[in-house]
Amino acid sequence: MTRRRISVFVFLGLIILVVAGVPSSFAQTETITITTYYPSPFGIYNELRAKKMAIGASYYNPAGTSINDPADLIVEGNVGVGTSSPASMLSISGGASIGSGYVGTAAPADGMIIQGDVGIGVSNPRNTLDVEGKVAIGASYSGANVAPDNGMIVEGSVGIGTTSLGGRKLKVDGGDVEFTGTLYVSDIYGADIAETYLMEGKASPGDVMVVDVNNDERLVKSKRPYSLLVAGVVSSKPAIVIGRDKRGGRGSYKPLALKGIVLCKVTSEGGEIRRGDILVTSSKPGYAMKADLRKITVPTQVVGIALGELKDNEGKIYVFVK
Repeated sequence: MTRRRISVFVFLGLIILVVAGVPSSFAQTETITITTYYPSPFGIYNELRAKKMAIGASYYNPAGTSINDPADLIVEGNVGVGTSSPASMLSISGGASIGSGYVGTAAPADGMIIQGDVGIGVSNPRNTLDVEGKVAIGASYSGANVAPDNGMIVEGSVGIGTTSLGGRKLKVDGGDVEFTGTLYVSDIYGADIAETYLMEGKASPGDVMVVDVNNDERLVKSKRPYSLLVAGVVSSKPAIVIGRDKRGGRGSYKPLALKGIVLCKVTSEGGEIRRGDILVTSSKPGYAMKADLRKITVPTQVVGIALGELKDNEGKIYVFVK
């Protein structure tokens, strides 16, 4: 064996002794990055684990950016889940489930289910949804109209305490409603406060109705002059309707104007009608006429006060009922 071969064996032996003497703990704390090797270890991995990870051109350098507790992952750019071309900091193609109790529950397609509270514009939500700012709801409202500050605009209908709206824009069921300001319920002339009643026959808007002495609930058209049983006038466009909603039920239920301005059927049977005249029932079914004040003995004879005029024959004028 030559001197050169002996020297090689001695050198290899020294290397083995040095490597064997390195503590295992020192070997485990060695920092390895994806770019440690060149070319980078590109490929498909069944499993990749790390205690902490930083992704991004200016994040990967430990000397420049550190991963502070409690973060385990920091990402400089956009993140895509289910997509390879995220346009936002976080883009998700598919459903998202948030909350420990929802992890095993499938969210709707391209939708989201959230177990806890959500805050929009607020960092400490105390309700299922807290919004500080403006809200617009509806296909043609969203992205096209600006809601008032800390307010809401809704394109469709709203139900509070009910899922059956019946065509209403707003329906509240099972509770009281309180207003502390002015309530504007109509911007049309001739709006009134009405109540729904069962009416005999083919009563139509403008008809003068009186109490049916043979029925506890029903009203009938007036037929005699100066009736003592005047109930009101069938409303054509009430602003407020009180009483149970009986639309579509059995019988002819219609709103009866109790107070306000209403179109009323009138006849010149008692003479020409002028503004301010007191009106009473006439001999024509459902029609009112000018009253002879000497024949009025009780308040229940008065239909209302004329707000329009009628010279002859018959027609409709606005009447103030109270």
